[in-house]
Amino acid sequence: MAEKHGDYWYTYKKRFNENPKIPFFVSNLGGNPLIFLTDPDLIKEFVHSQNIFHKQRDSLGLFLDMAEGSFAFMEDEEWKSGRKLLSHSFHFSSLEYIIPAIIESSNKKFDELIKSGDFKSV
Repeated sequence: MAEKHGDYWYTYKKRFNENPKIPFFVSNLGGNPLIFLTDPDLIKEFVHSQNIFHKQRDSLGLFLDMAEGSFAFMEDEEWKSGRKLLSHSFHFSSLEYIIPAIIESSNKKFDELIKSGDFKSV
C-alpha cells in the first residue's frame, strides 16, 4: 500500500479517517507491538504516566542508534524536567516553523549514517 500511494502511513491514516472515534490502534514492527494513541485523553494519560510505561530498547536498530539519549528514552525525573522544557515547542505555532528544520536534519542524519555504514540495522 505504501508504494502504491507514496505514503508509509497511508493505511493508518485511512483507517483513522474512516473511524475517527477509535481511541487507539495496534500494529507491529518486527514482531514488537506498537500502540498508536489517537484519543486526546489517552494521550494525556500516557504523557503524564511515563513512569509506568516500559520503553523497549531492544529490536529498534537504527532508530535506537539515532534516538539513544533523546527525550523518547528519558525516564523519571529527567523525563519530567525534559517535558517541562519542551512543552512549549509542541504548540502549533511553534511546530509550523520547526517542521522543515526537523525534516532537513533527519534527512542529513540518515544520509550520514548510510554513507558511513555505521549503523546496526535498517
